[in-house]
Amino acid sequence: MNIEIPEINTLIHTVSQLERRIAEIEDKFNPNQEWFSLKEACSLKGLNYNTVSSRLRLQPNKGQEDAIIAGRRRWRRETILKWLNETDHDISNVN
Repeated sequence: MNIEIPEINTLIHTVSQLERRIAEIEDKFNPNQEWFSLKEACSLKGLNYNTVSSRLRLQPNKGQEDAIIAGRRRWRRETILKWLNETDHDISNVN
């Protein structure tokens, strides 16, 4: 006998979506890269660079770079990984 539980089915679907998204990011992500520009970060997250560059709240670490390297703003890998997992809901709750 098969028992369907809608909540479990929803969770399974959500986990599958997350697994696919993680696989997409891993395909683009260079594991040896330590520092990222905003343009590289936007590419990983699938966001428009021009939109993100004009809105600090949409940027990694709310626009606060981890360092300036060769005159350019850069973020560490750990910062980018955290930012990749942020949703619109997470961003709106910070304001």
